[in-house]
Amino acid sequence: MDDLFINLFKHRAKAYYDERPRDIPDNCVQVTEVTKCIRASYYDRVFGRGLPKLTTYFGSLIHDDLLKTFDKYEIEVCKPPLYGIADAIYTIDGTEFVIELKTVKTIPITPYPNHVEQINTYMGMLEIHDGIIIYVDRAIERVKTFTVRFNESMYYKTVEKAHTLLKAIERNDPPYPTDYGYCSLCEHRKICPYSLF
Repeated sequence: MDDLFINLFKHRAKAYYDERPRDIPDNCVQVTEVTKCIRASYYDRVFGRGLPKLTTYFGSLIHDDLLKTFDKYEIEVCKPPLYGIADAIYTIDGTEFVIELKTVKTIPITPYPNHVEQINTYMGMLEIHDGIIIYVDRAIERVKTFTVRFNESMYYKTVEKAHTLLKAIERNDPPYPTDYGYCSLCEHRKICPYSLF
């Protein structure tokens, strides 16, 4: 009987994400597609994604509600070849910050590299040079912030990954992996010849 309810909840989680379609221009990929392994993102586009984990769904519900704390949130931005929705913009002492909110099981000691790349990309697209990554621990209600300064070199590398992914999709030819640290989390690892797992 437990499996019945887990399955019901996972289908509700999938419906939650399906109810939030994004109208992404053909000449763009999502920021989150290029701040993880672009081969995994290619497979997501070609084969689709499975049912989300319940912890991911719960984290999204918390995330979406906490964003309402900010006056400016869910800022849609399109700057080909990238499209994304920055979590929020918040002004502190006259300085604008891009906010990236992450709900996590455990707060890291330093921000995860893909989260730094993600906020850096939004900063580049929005032309805001300061950002704050906010980690919220779902279990013990702890919050940790990390400030990030815009890194132009990183931004242009992300733009290049976006071009690579777009070309791969157009040619129907998977690109090389860009993040081997993602393999253990990837739902496509069984079909990927580069997987480390």
